[in-house]
Amino acid sequence: MNKKYSIKSIKNGVEYDSILETSSINNDFVIKYASEVLGIICESRGTHPFVVLQRLREILEKDNVLLLCKGNRLDVHPSGGLLIGIGALKLQIGRRVDITTDIVKIFDPEIETLMLATVDKQNDYYDEWLNSIRGLGYDD
Repeated sequence: MNKKYSIKSIKNGVEYDSILETSSINNDFVIKYASEVLGIICESRGTHPFVVLQRLREILEKDNVLLLCKGNRLDVHPSGGLLIGIGALKLQIGRRVDITTDIVKIFDPEIETLMLATVDKQNDYYDEWLNSIRGLGYDD
């Protein structure tokens, strides 16, 4: 299952064209990143697509590059069965996930650059969200 995504990258406030290519090799999910203009080619692999994307983002963050995709949003994180696919939840502090929670595809373009975050900030937000729903009933 090879798929290519034309995606924008942002470095120092400037957007650049780049390509993400996904594939499956020996039961690993693989993401390859290439930006001819930035001169960066790298890849990451593992079991869960979101985690593989986060690893790739950590590599790119060393060069101050962020991907303009939903999986790079501060408030996006997978849960449960979404871990095995390319879907993730758009989370809100103080609100449990329910049938009205937006599900996004992690490689879809993101235009809200203010919502982009590093992997560390995204993981911190997820932890904050988890803490914010502790004790909430499912009807709140």
